[in-house]
Amino acid sequence: ACGSVVSALRNRIRDGNTQPKFLYHASDEYDRGLLDELTQLGKLFVVLSPTAIFFMGFDQQGSTWTLQAEKMDGRFGFITLYPDQMQFCNSFLILILVPFTNFIIFPLLRRCALLTTDLQKMGMGMTLASVAFVMATLLQLKIDSTLPFKEMVANEASVWTVNTLPCNLTVWFFEDGKLKQASEHYEQSLIRFTYDYKHEVYFEVTPGATCQGMLAPNDTINITVKQSEAGKASYLYLYLENRALRYAQQSNSFDISPTESDCYLSFFSAAHKSTFHIGTHSYVTNSSHILPDITAESGNGLEVTASVANKRTDIVAEKKFDAKYGGVYLFTLTEGFEGISLEHEPKNYSLNIYTIEDADMVKMYWQVPQYIVITLAEVFVLVTGYNFAYTQSGTGVKSCAQAIFLLGDSFGNLFNIIFFQSIMAYLSTMWQFAVNALVIAFAAVLFMILTLFYTPVEPVH
Repeated sequence: ACGSVVSALRNRIRDGNTQPKFLYHASDEYDRGLLDELTQLGKLFVVLSPTAIFFMGFDQQGSTWTLQAEKMDGRFGFITLYPDQMQFCNSFLILILVPFTNFIIFPLLRRCALLTTDLQKMGMGMTLASVAFVMATLLQLKIDSTLPFKEMVANEASVWTVNTLPCNLTVWFFEDGKLKQASEHYEQSLIRFTYDYKHEVYFEVTPGATCQGMLAPNDTINITVKQSEAGKASYLYLYLENRALRYAQQSNSFDISPTESDCYLSFFSAAHKSTFHIGTHSYVTNSSHILPDITAESGNGLEVTASVANKRTDIVAEKKFDAKYGGVYLFTLTEGFEGISLEHEPKNYSLNIYTIEDADMVKMYWQVPQYIVITLAEVFVLVTGYNFAYTQSGTGVKSCAQAIFLLGDSFGNLFNIIFFQSIMAYLSTMWQFAVNALVIAFAAVLFMILTLFYTPVEPVH
């Protein structure tokens, strides 16, 4: 095939346009029957080229659709499904929908004189793929409405400041040397900052008016955040120690729902050698006062007990909380206000729980409808496309015709890599789905236009 094209191009340039078909310029080296088959193969390549966009969307079942499932509740009664396991829907549904369409849907369409040709069926399949991404967009809108904070895009990381003091602070947030945000940080509260993970980030924290008597007015600390990764979170725990403002930093952690466990727990203690007990499990903080990203099972009414080993005795604080499926929680153990003293050990400790991510409210089974539609689109495009490529090609190039059709899958994956490393990386998940729906709809329209200029040939058996 490549040789005939090279030969035809060389002869066309040398002799001019002397043949009714381009490849006929290679007639002196190749049989005209083969050249006719290769000409038909070129027509197939043109008319099937928009299917690459279909494959770009179809293959996202293993990427963006799985990421969508990470923000959903996978519990089905006594069974728990994890996000990547939802892909089994496609494999299961294809076994049902292939015979269902061949023996029920397609015969009914023929009786109604609808979608009577392979190209019409493929156009409908690409339209269904666009509809599937519209459904994914609407589902993502519902998921986003349950999230307490805006979703980060691909180039973003986050920093959470946790004010464990019994007074207000002022936090100045700098990104690449420029002041990006200044906030009053209320006592026992959280603030979330997002930034480009490649940029240098630091904070300046100063005591507020309510800290009078506990901190000196000029007791200011500057904090440089360690280099993070895209999509990861850092936590800055601000605490009081010997009447001085201190901080502890937890880097490259999570602030999104876990994918392989019920929930994430992180622990911070202003005291050294602290132990947190939840049920039958015990967790001891490290030398930096922190124990990050512990995976745990969800449950209601869980009792948390914190003990601090010091020179005199263990100081215990207790609290009950509901660990919800998909939650991310921080536990902080700090000195009680009444116990602040330079000369004595603290008289009491305060145990607080902060919710970073609450339970995933949307059930994972709401993805099933979009899986049904995308699998039906697969039947209309892939199964029909294989038949179309085989019957519309000559006897000597049928394998090449099948390869051309599968080449669309390769280009679809290439488009995914290009788009998601550039434009799509800066969009939220909802907008990624919306853009995919529009692009696939455009490809469906382009495909239908190309079919108007294609003349089917009689199948050769």
